[in-house]
Amino acid sequence: MVCVVLSLAAAPPGARASILGEDNRQTDTGQLPWTNAVGYIMRADARNGVLSGIGTAFLVGPRVILTNWHNVFGEDGKFQAGDWVYVPEGAANGRKVRILHQFQFTAVSETDLPLRARTRRKDVIALVLEEPVEYAPLTLAPPGPMDRNAAEIGPARYTMAGVSLTFDYDGATPRTVQSGCSFASLLRNAQFPRAPGLVGHTCDVWPGNSGAPLVDSTGGRWVVRAINVAQVYPELTREAYERRKHAGESIPLDLVNHINIAIPVTNQMADMVRRANAFAAELTGGGTQTAAAQ
Repeated sequence: MVCVVLSLAAAPPGARASILGEDNRQTDTGQLPWTNAVGYIMRADARNGVLSGIGTAFLVGPRVILTNWHNVFGEDGKFQAGDWVYVPEGAANGRKVRILHQFQFTAVSETDLPLRARTRRKDVIALVLEEPVEYAPLTLAPPGPMDRNAAEIGPARYTMAGVSLTFDYDGATPRTVQSGCSFASLLRNAQFPRAPGLVGHTCDVWPGNSGAPLVDSTGGRWVVRAINVAQVYPELTREAYERRKHAGESIPLDLVNHINIAIPVTNQMADMVRRANAFAAELTGGGTQTAAAQ
């Protein structure tokens, strides 16, 4: 596997415990302009008003963001009540834009719950914002057949940007970027067997990266090909895995029981985004730029 090695010191403090292999993430300092489209979703608890970080989202239109469905509803479909906001700058102290929850676009149905390997491919939701965000939205397009059907580990052509939680899960770290990631086969994976519509990937992830886009460059344009959705640890629980990492154990990549999972972009996903953008444009009474499938 070819991988771009980045400085460990550049990664968020204390964020190495759940990292697959070595931590090759780098704090986003604006080296890739498209990461302006990647932000953070948070909610104020309905009981005490305290803001809590939930996951990563990214712009697919001036007023539309895409993220994992479970960030908003959990694995069992129970809506997490509260005042939800999107933080475009990707930091807890950044500008906050309210999410209009009555305008949700998703393919998840009651029969898909609870979300497991069989239905995890549907774990995507488009949400409409209260007001437009000025950053350019990202474009969606399915990955090529060679990447989607990698027999083991595919070409190192992807970059992932996301906003993770701190080690104590009490806030957001700066947005990070990792390049040189690959799609990987799930055919031999013991914990995600028979997972239709999903693909493994080698980007390093941390809680809060749910919904982070995996992007490649096509003809000089940056295109989202997949969305990070899950972690698979070489243990039954994350806690057991983190204990091994804290003890200083080096745990190499293993396609059988240690890989991260992504949802490849589909034409149905891109259609959902088009419908959400059309709805958002009607709210403002004028035309808006949209992200469309290629």
